[in-house]
Amino acid sequence: MKEFYSNDYCIQISNKKKKLLKLYIIISVITVLLVGAILLVFSLEPYGSELKPLFLVLLFVIGCAFVFYTFLFFTIIYGRVKKYYNYLYYACYGKLETTKITITHIDYSVEDVMGVDFYSLTALYWSDIIGNYFDRKLYIDSEVNIDDIKVGDVLTVKINSNCIVAYQKENA
Repeated sequence: MKEFYSNDYCIQISNKKKKLLKLYIIISVITVLLVGAILLVFSLEPYGSELKPLFLVLLFVIGCAFVFYTFLFFTIIYGRVKKYYNYLYYACYGKLETTKITITHIDYSVEDVMGVDFYSLTALYWSDIIGNYFDRKLYIDSEVNIDDIKVGDVLTVKINSNCIVAYQKENA
C-alpha cells in the first residue's frame, strides 16, 4: 500500500509550526521592546521638543507594520501550516477506513478544503446501509503524485474524513 505520510513527516510539520510560532513571539518581543524604548526616550524629551512628533510618527509606523505583519503571518503563513498540521494529525493518528473503490472521475484542479489544497476524485463506493453503489467525492493531497491513478482503476484505499491517506492499485 502506498502511504502518503509517515510519522516522521507529521513530526517535521509539527516542528515547523512550533518554529513559526517562536519566530512570531521573538518578533513580538522585539517590537514591544522597541516601542518601550521609543516611549521612554519620548517621555524624557523636554516639552516642545522638535523630536516629539518624529517619535510619534515612528511609533505609528512601527505599530502599523506590526499589525500588518501579524495579519499576514496568522492568516497566510502560520494559518496554512497550522491547518495542514491539523489535517496531517487526523490523517496519521485518526480513525482510518479501508475500502475498495472504482475511480469514475479525476479533477486535477486544486480545491481548498479545510485550508489544505486537494485534488478531488469521484469514486463508486459500496454502502452497506443503502445496499448499493453510490458516487463519493474523495480528496487527495495536491502535494502527492497521482499520475499512476487513472479513471476506471480499482483501488484499495485508506480514508479519513473523505481524504485518501493511502492506496493500492488492484488491477496493476
